[in-house]
Amino acid sequence: MKAQSITKESHTEIDLHQILALPHEEFLPQVFCILLGRDPDPFGLLHYALRLNKKISRTQIVVEMRSSDEGIARARAAPCQELDALTRRYLLLKKLPLGRWRWHFLRRLEPRSVADNTFHWEQRATAYVQSAIITTVPKELDQRLNELQAEMERLRTDLHESGESLAPQVSPSAATPPLEQTLNPAARPFIPAHELPWTARSIYHQLLWQLSA
Repeated sequence: MKAQSITKESHTEIDLHQILALPHEEFLPQVFCILLGRDPDPFGLLHYALRLNKKISRTQIVVEMRSSDEGIARARAAPCQELDALTRRYLLLKKLPLGRWRWHFLRRLEPRSVADNTFHWEQRATAYVQSAIITTVPKELDQRLNELQAEMERLRTDLHESGESLAPQVSPSAATPPLEQTLNPAARPFIPAHELPWTARSIYHQLLWQLSA
């Protein structure tokens, strides 16, 4: 399930207030898409979902994602002066030894309409990951099946070519040698018995015994 960004053009100033006012189901996937330029990974999605379950504000979630290494690397692709100002304040507050109280000094920009204490962020994140797996696995299976079919076709071609190269090249006159020549031990080189298959050794010894009689 690929998230569709609400930012229409690349390098356009993003609307932070619009992002913070998104419905619960769309919030985290959209933030990943807009700030990081990709779909949520399962670990990251569940991480932020658990933080939202702990009543961390949406504003802080967005700022945390922006201040990550990946968010900083993509800051120019998703410019927002207001978000950058909040991020600088967040990094300053992060250094203060005030515990959770320091985040009270970080402004909350999300509207009150999204303050829903009953929404299960973790369950929603789990459902999102499962739906993404369901749509991804068939594509991977199809690709693997195509690779196996191509491999089977290559092996079939190799076996056919090797069979032709191993086929004996005999003339019609030499196709059916006389029986005496076939049974004459002097007409063919001696083959040590230990080089023959186990089931052929007894037959080989019987033929030698008959020829020597």
